Amino acid sequence: RTDNAMVFKHTNWVQTSEFNNILKQYNINHEFIPLGQPECNGVIERQHRILDEEFIKHNILIKNFKEYECRLKEYQNYFNTNRFHKYSFMNNKNNFYTPMQFLTKYYFNKLNAC
Repeated sequence: RTDNAMVFKHTNWVQTSEFNNILKQYNINHEFIPLGQPECNGVIERQHRILDEEFIKHNILIKNFKEYECRLKEYQNYFNTNRFHKYSFMNNKNNFYTPMQFLTKYYFNKLNAC
């Protein structure tokens, strides 16, 4: 998901077949944030900052794509199962969960109740 600004939407890179082939190869749907909803941009910017601070800066010297991909998968697993996130939309003082804890507690349980 990228910003909907013209600088991101109409860059040469986004419109290349190489970019689109990579998306197809990994079954990625490229989205732009909705127009007129700048609050969505903050979420994306925070996600990019976290990824940059916690992963990219520590793995910048890797030259082998396969090794980088392997480390990224390890980081994604850590991010989703071990890293605590604050879910500020919840009115609960103890609202720090890993994404998987949150989904299990608040989403999957609601699905099973139906």
